[in-house]
Amino acid sequence: MSDDADVTCDFSLTALRTIIGILQSSTGCDFSLYKTSTFIRRLQARKDNFPHLDSDAYVDYLFNNPAEKEALFQTILIGVTSFFRDQEAYEALQQELERLLEQKDSSSDSFRAWVPACSTGEEVYSLVILAHEAAQTTNFKGNIAFFASDIDIRAIEIARRGWYSANSVSGLSPQRLKTWFDADNGGWRIKKTLRENVIFAPQNLLADPPYPRIDLLSCRNLMIYLNSEVQKTLTALFAYSLAPSGILFLGSSESIEARSPWFVAADKKAKIFRRKPGPRPPIVIFNGVTHLPERKVTMPNHDKAPREQIIQDLVLELVAGKHYPTTVLVDSQGEILFILGDTTEIFQRRNGRPSNHIVDNAIETLRIPLANALAMASSSHQTVTTDKIRIAPTSPKIIQAIIYPVENSLLAGPHFLTVFQVLSVPVERPKRRGPARNPQDAKIAELERELQETRIYLRNTVQKLEQANALLTASNEETQSINEELQSANEELESSKEELQATNEELGNLNLAYSNRIDELSRVNNDIFNFVHSARIGIVFLDRSLRILRFTAETTSVIPVIENDLGRSITAFSEALDEPEIETRVQSVLLNLTPVEREFSTQDGRVFLHRILPYRTLEDRIEGVVMTFTDISDLKKAEKNLREGEEKYRLLFENLPVPVLAGELLRDVQGKCTDFLVLGINPAFETMMGVRQKDAIGNRGSLVLPSIETWWTEVQERVVRTGQPESSKVYNASLKRHLHVWIYPSGQDRFALFFEDITEQTEALEALRLSEDLYRSTLRSIDDWVTVLDKEGRVVELFPAASHENRFDQILNLSPEARTQQNEALAKLAGGDSVCSWTFSLSASQKTFSSRMSRRLDAKGNFNGAVMVTRDISDLIQAQQAVKESESQFRALFEAAPLGFFQLEGGRVRRANAAFAEIFGFSSLDVLENLNWDDLFSPDSLDSARRLFQALQAGNFESSWADLVGRKKDGSFFPVRLDLAQAPRQGISCTIGVAQDLTERRRMEQSLLNSQRLESLGVLAGGIAHDFNNLLGGIFGFLELAQLASEPGSKAAHYIERSISAFHRA
Repeated sequence: MSDDADVTCDFSLTALRTIIGILQSSTGCDFSLYKTSTFIRRLQARKDNFPHLDSDAYVDYLFNNPAEKEALFQTILIGVTSFFRDQEAYEALQQELERLLEQKDSSSDSFRAWVPACSTGEEVYSLVILAHEAAQTTNFKGNIAFFASDIDIRAIEIARRGWYSANSVSGLSPQRLKTWFDADNGGWRIKKTLRENVIFAPQNLLADPPYPRIDLLSCRNLMIYLNSEVQKTLTALFAYSLAPSGILFLGSSESIEARSPWFVAADKKAKIFRRKPGPRPPIVIFNGVTHLPERKVTMPNHDKAPREQIIQDLVLELVAGKHYPTTVLVDSQGEILFILGDTTEIFQRRNGRPSNHIVDNAIETLRIPLANALAMASSSHQTVTTDKIRIAPTSPKIIQAIIYPVENSLLAGPHFLTVFQVLSVPVERPKRRGPARNPQDAKIAELERELQETRIYLRNTVQKLEQANALLTASNEETQSINEELQSANEELESSKEELQATNEELGNLNLAYSNRIDELSRVNNDIFNFVHSARIGIVFLDRSLRILRFTAETTSVIPVIENDLGRSITAFSEALDEPEIETRVQSVLLNLTPVEREFSTQDGRVFLHRILPYRTLEDRIEGVVMTFTDISDLKKAEKNLREGEEKYRLLFENLPVPVLAGELLRDVQGKCTDFLVLGINPAFETMMGVRQKDAIGNRGSLVLPSIETWWTEVQERVVRTGQPESSKVYNASLKRHLHVWIYPSGQDRFALFFEDITEQTEALEALRLSEDLYRSTLRSIDDWVTVLDKEGRVVELFPAASHENRFDQILNLSPEARTQQNEALAKLAGGDSVCSWTFSLSASQKTFSSRMSRRLDAKGNFNGAVMVTRDISDLIQAQQAVKESESQFRALFEAAPLGFFQLEGGRVRRANAAFAEIFGFSSLDVLENLNWDDLFSPDSLDSARRLFQALQAGNFESSWADLVGRKKDGSFFPVRLDLAQAPRQGISCTIGVAQDLTERRRMEQSLLNSQRLESLGVLAGGIAHDFNNLLGGIFGFLELAQLASEPGSKAAHYIERSISAFHRA
C-alpha cells in the first residue's frame, strides 16, 4: 500500500495492518497495494456506521463478524459502472476496432477481448455490442470471444444473469435496445446470442495469471485506486497479455507514461493505447507486502489497552505449555509488539533517539547474530536458531535466540516470536593431564565466528540498500516524467491565461445583456408561476432523454418527486404513474409529434388525466416533452354513477330470455304515425331475427324488419295512445317464423315489443314432411351417385346420377380398385373415422371419379353403415388443366409486353410487369409491389390521378384514360398516359391499367410544332415584304412627281434626290 496524501484516521498503523490481514484471510484480496488515502477513506466510511465502537473495538468486531468482513470488502470495492460510459470515448474505440478487424482474416481469425474488473457487466456488454457493430461494418465473420473477470463473486453473478432494470439501460438508444436486448420482467435482458460471446470468471488481477493473445483489453477506472508501483506493474502485465497492435482502453483519469516501451497513444483524449510490436515483457508476480509509512498517518491518542490485551493473549497462547524464559513478538519489520519475561541481560537502551526495533535494543554482542537470524527467518519462513553467544568475554553466561515464524488471522502479514535463553556456563579449568590448550585458539575461533556473522549481516544490509536504491531510481524517473508534464501544463496555462483575459472582456459585455434578459425572464417567470399555481395542474418538463428538468408543486400530489430528483429519468416513477410503458409512450410523442393522453388512478383513489405533449422552443425545435396531470376525480364519479344506472338497465334488457325491441313512433307533419325508430334490441332479438345491434339501432323499423305488415303501425299507435298492451300471433314470411308478439307502452310515443318464436310448435309436422320430400327429390336430381350402405357394405338404397345411364354398382364392377377402396373406407368409418374420400379412374373410358363416404348412426349413436356420394370429375379436371394453360399464356404475355401493365387493389399496386417497373425507374418488381398509387405522380398531377381512380371505383366509367405527370423512383418527373379499367376479381374491386411513357412522343410533337411555327413565320414574312414593296412603289412615284415640281438646287430638291437614291439602294 502506498501513501499518496497526508490523511487523518482513527486507526493506528498496527490496526490498519491487522485489518488488511483480516480482509486478505477472508477474501483473498491484498489491499496493501491500494492507495493509503483511498483505503482509509473507505474504511472510515464503513466504521462511521458504528459510532459506539472505537477503532480497536471495531477491529475486534471485524475479526469476529464474517458479515462485517464482507460488508467492508464491498465498501472498499468501488463498483460504479454503466452502459457506454463516456460516449465519446466509445465512439473513438469503435473506429479503432473497425481498423483492427479490417486487418484480420474475416473467416479464420478470431477476436479476443479481456475486461478485468468488470463489476456487474455493463461495460463488458457495451464492448460486446461495439465489437458486433464493428464486425457488421467490416463484414468480419470470425469468432468473437470476451473474457470478463472480477474479484467480487456477487458482481460476477449479476453480470452472468445479464438482466438490467429500465433505469440502468436508460442511456441506450432505442435502436440498440431493440437490437441487443429482450424485454423481461419489467427490465431488459441481454440477448442469448450476445451473452454466449462472454465468459465470466472470478479473478484477482494482482494474483492470478492473465489471459494471453488479447486483441482488446479494457481496464477502466481500476488503476486510479492502486499505488504508482502497482500501476507500472499492471502496465507491463497488460503488455504481456496483449497481442501486437492490440488495443488498451483505460478510464478518463488513467494514462500510460509517454515513454512507455510497450504502448503508443492511439487516441490520447479517449485513453486508447496501441501495443507496440516487439517481444512481450516478462510476466509479473506481485508481492503483497504491506507498507504503511507511519510519518504520514496522523492518529489521535486512544487507549490501546484493548488492543494490547489481544496481542498479549495471542503471545500467551503461543507460549502456553512451553518453558520460554524471555519471549518477544515482532512484526515483519522487526518492530517490537510485545515482551514477555526479563530482558535486562538481553536489551540495552542507547543514547539518542529511541527505537522500537529489536536489533537496535539488543546488547552489542547479540545485534549482528540476531539481525542475520531475523533475515533468514523472513526469507525462509522457517525456525532459525542462533549460535550460543557469551554476553561478555569474561561473563559466565551465554545467550541463544530461537526465532519462530507466526501466522495468525489477527496479524496482518508475517510475524516472528523470538525466544531468548540465558544459560550459565562454568569457566573452564585447565586439566591436569595432557598438553595445555592454547588460549589464542579459542580467541581466534570466536573472532572467526563474529567475522562470519558480520559478513552475513553486511550482505543483508547491502541487499536492502540495493533494493532501496532501485526504488529511488524508479521514483526519480517518475518524478522526471511528472516534471515534463508539469512544464507542458504550465505552457498551456500561460496560453489559457491570455485567452481567459480576452474571454473576460467578452463576458463583461455579455453580462450586461444577460442582466437585462434576466429581468425580463423574471417578469415572465412570475406570470407563468401565477398561471400554473391558479390552474392547479401538475406539470413536468422532460428532455429528450426522459430526464426531469423541472416540475410544478401540484405534481408532488401525483408522483413522489422532490428537488433532488431533477435529472432522474421519469421511468423511475412508472410505478407511481401506473404506466410501465411510459418510455415507449414518450418516445412515440417525440417521434410522431402527436399528443397522447390517458387516465390513471392514484393510491388515494383520485383520478388524473395524464397528457404528454411535445415541448417546442420558440425556434420550433423539439427539445423534449411536457407532461400534465389534471384532477378529474369529480368528473369520473359523475360518469360512474351514470354508467351504473345504465348498466342496471342494460343487464335487465340483455338478459331477458325473450327477444325484445324498444322503439319510438315516427310521425309526419300532420301527426300521423308512419313508421317507428329502433331504440334498442337485446341479444335474444339478434339471435332470432338475424339482425345485429349496430345495423338496427337508429334505423327505421321498416328497414330493420322490411316484411312487417303495415297494420302493425296502427297497433303500435293504439297501444301508445290507450296505454293498454296488446298481443297477437303472426307469421313472418321473410323470416319464415311463427311469432307470438306482445306490445307494451313505455312512455311518450315509445313502446316495447316482446317476441316468442312458436315456429317449432306450429310447423314441426309440415317441416318433417317437406324435408323428406326435399331429400328424395334432391337425391334424384343431382348429377352424383348417392349410395346408402349398411355396415357390411351392402347397398340399402341407391340414387343414380341424373346425367348418367350407368348405375354406380355397374361402374364399381368395371374397377376392382374402386371396390377395394370402398371396402377400406367402410372399415375406417367402422373404426371411428367420420369421413373418408378418394378418387379412382377407369382406363377404358378415361373417366375420373371422386367418392366421399360418411358414417351412419342408429338411434343409440352406434355405427350403422355409411352414405357414399360419387361424382364424375373428368370435365372438372380437364377444365382445371385448361385454366392452368391459359394462366401460363397470360402470365408470359403480361411479363413480355412492351407496355407497362399493372393491377391496383385498394389504392396500392399489387402487381406489375417489368415494363411498368422500367417506366417508373424501379430496378426490381419486388420493390414495386404494394407501392401506393399516390407515390407514382407529381404533386401537380396527384389530384387528377386520384379523381381518375375514384371515378372508376365509383362506377362512373367502365374504363378511362388520362395524360399525367409521373414521378420516377429517383424523384424525377416525366409525361405518362394511363388507361384504366375495372375488373372484378373474386368479389373484390380490382383495377387494371396500362402505362405508356410519353417522353419521346412529346419530344417529337414539340419538334413538329417548331417546324410548323417556322414555316408559318416564313409565309408571314413574304406577305409583309410584298405589301411593303407595293407601298414603296407608290412612294417612289410621288417622289418623282415631287422632283419635277421642285426647283433645281433647292433644299427640298436635295432631300428628294437623297430619298430616290436610298430607294434604289434598297
